[in-house]
Parts: sequence; structure tokens; C-alpha cells
Amino acid sequence: MHKHSLPLHPNWICQVSPNYIHPCSTFNVQPLLRCYTVAIRYYITALSECLTLIDFIRNTLLSYFSKMNHRTISHNHVMDSVHSPDKHSRTIGDAVGVIRVIIQTASIRKTFFRTPRPFVRVGLRSDPTLHHRTSLLKERTLSPNWISESIDIIVYSLQDILEFQIMNTHRLFKPTLIGLATFSLGTLDIERSMIGVEKVIRDVDATVVDSTHSRGTLLFDVFYFPVSLTSKTESPTMKSQVTSSVSSAGSGIVTLKIRSTTNFVWDDRLPRPNKLVATVSFGWTKLPIYTTPPSICTLNQPPAWNSAFDFICFERSQTIVVIKIVDDVNPCPNSSPTVYGHVSVALDELLIAQDEKQRDSWPLSGCPHGALNMSVQCKSMMQMK
Repeated sequence: MHKHSLPLHPNWICQVSPNYIHPCSTFNVQPLLRCYTVAIRYYITALSECLTLIDFIRNTLLSYFSKMNHRTISHNHVMDSVHSPDKHSRTIGDAVGVIRVIIQTASIRKTFFRTPRPFVRVGLRSDPTLHHRTSLLKERTLSPNWISESIDIIVYSLQDILEFQIMNTHRLFKPTLIGLATFSLGTLDIERSMIGVEKVIRDVDATVVDSTHSRGTLLFDVFYFPVSLTSKTESPTMKSQVTSSVSSAGSGIVTLKIRSTTNFVWDDRLPRPNKLVATVSFGWTKLPIYTTPPSICTLNQPPAWNSAFDFICFERSQTIVVIKIVDDVNPCPNSSPTVYGHVSVALDELLIAQDEKQRDSWPLSGCPHGALNMSVQCKSMMQMK
């Protein structure tokens, strides 16, 4: 025993007050458990994000190698593809109608990962580069719905396949694919309206749809609006009937072909262009719905595009088509490109001038003595029975 320490009386332990409470017994463990719970939750979230990132890298690599393999196969069989074109290939001006898709709801199967924040890409299998998409939901859910939205798609063949890609949104990288659902357009040839169609959302790698490869179900409606038969008539004796049918109808599929320019001389105050593109919009401040490939422009060689595209018009009497000729390379990304000339004309006026007056040249505003050569064709759509 230390010399300065006091001896302990053996009865001191018994002399402790009965109301004495040990300090360890008053320790509250709830804040500590709450911190542990939050930490574990963040660790699970980070783990799910890492696993999703690994899955995204895997899908990216598989897509890259599949494209390389497809490119090699297409190079070896290029002559076969020229002589035997795809029967579902898209040809501008040969549209057979328009389909309207309304996605009611989706039921996504719960997995180990976080609840998704989904949206849907809708398109035709014959043209995988052209996709329409639904809006992005604000909250994460396994039962999303877009019943207040509709998607209109131009159809070139009823032998095509309508494809739905259910996507998941992430904060740090690109959206990933949850699953696929398909719908054959051939059924619309018999019944134009299909309400309450339910399809299984399958895994992208699954060849046979079963319970192990199912990612959920998708419920949607499809409505088919075929083109009117009178708008396909090309006989000179029926030309007046076609013109009256086209001008009186309210909605239709319009084929606009931008050919070239004549007497194109730009203003000396503007920079000298190298390559020019033509953009088409439904208003001066609206975003372009189509942009032509670039064309070289010199003093001796005016720009020529010969580019056509189809678009849906719901009210031709109130549609204003604005075509701008702008520079392909914009030196200031945050500013609008330089406009070397533009044409603003009502769609009805464009159709009537071509059908009755055989006019295909329109003066370019902002370009003295310049004109834009273009042609337009419209196919009216039949109403749903």
C-alpha cells in the first residue's frame, strides 16, 4: 500500500446510500444507435451505387464489343445488305400512319438496390436512334405512372415492333436500363385502339421470359391513326380532290424536303461561313425539330442539302414553319448561332402555293436576292372509329 493512501474501512462498502445510482446506468444508448443506423444506411447506399456503377461499366463494355462485332459483320456482308434491304427500314415520305402511346403505369420488381427513379424511352425497333421519352418523376417509386402524358410516333410499317425501355436515373452517371417490353404493331391492323395492354418487363439478356428474368409489368394504351387514302392519290385527274382534302384536314403527316439555295450571298458584316446547316422550327424562339447535315458554302458553290424529314402537324392553319440557315460551328456555345438567312411561312400557304402555283422557291430574308428551294407534301390522317 502506498504510504500516502488511507486505509479502507471494511464497512465502507456497506455504508453506501441505498439511493446511489451508478453513472453507467444513466447512459442513453439511443443516440448512439441512431448514429450507427444512419452510418449503416449510408454504407448500404454507397454499396448499391458502386454495384450499379459496376453493372453500368459491364453493360457499356458489352455494348461496345457488340457494336464492334456488328460493324465487322456488316463490313463483311455489305453487298448483301445493299441488294436485300430491311423490310422495316424507314423511308421518308412513305409513312402509313401515326400511333399514340399512353403509358398508364409500371410495376417494377423490388431488388436489393435502392428504389429506382424511372422513366421510359419509347421507339420503333427499325430506328433505334429515334426515341421519345416520358417525364422524369420527382420521387423514387416502384409504381410510376405517366397517364397524363401521350407520345406520338410516325409509323412506316405495321410489321415493326414498338419497344419500351424502362430506365433508372442516377445522380453521378448516365441512366441504366432496368428492362425491356415490346409490342407488335401488326395487331393494330385489325383493332386500331388497344386499351389496357399489359406486357412483361424482361431482362435485356433474357431470351425466354419467365419469373426469374421478369423485372415487372408495364400497362399502356396504343391508338393507331392511318393516313387517308385520298392523300396517296397521284393521278392528275384526282389532283383537285387531293388538294381540297389536304387543305381541309386539320392534322396530318408532313414531308418537308430542303433542297438548295440560289443566289446565296451573305452580308459582308457577318463572318464568312464554311459549312452551313438549315434548321426547321415552329417559331423563331422555338427549338429546332430538325437540322440538316452540314453543306460546304463558298462564293462559287452555294449550300445544297437535299435533306427531307417527316413530322406530325395537328393544326395546319395555325402552324408557322421557320427555316434558318446558320453556321454549323458556333464559336460561342452560350450564344445563338449566326443566321445568314431565314424563311418564315405558314404551312397552309406553303401547301397551297406548291399545289396550285407549282411554287418551290421562297425568298430568303437577310440575304439579298437569295432564295431557298424546298418542297412539301402532306398526308391527312383518318379519325379513330
